[in-house]
Amino acid sequence: MPFGAGRRICPALVMGVANVEFTLANMLYGFEWELPKGTLAEKVSMEEAGRLTFHRKTPLVLVPTPYVV
Repeated sequence: MPFGAGRRICPALVMGVANVEFTLANMLYGFEWELPKGTLAEKVSMEEAGRLTFHRKTPLVLVPTPYVV
């Protein structure tokens, strides 16, 4: 529990979650995300690894290109 629970819960929990959502939304809105040149979508590994928390076995590499209106 990164923010705690019960009486000792972090008072900035809502602000922290909103801040992460806002940052992610801005990144998705402001950039076009593509696979690196020469990488086929069919070849991207979707295998998971981990025990308590799961993550991708191999990192997903994306190339951000600024979105121009």
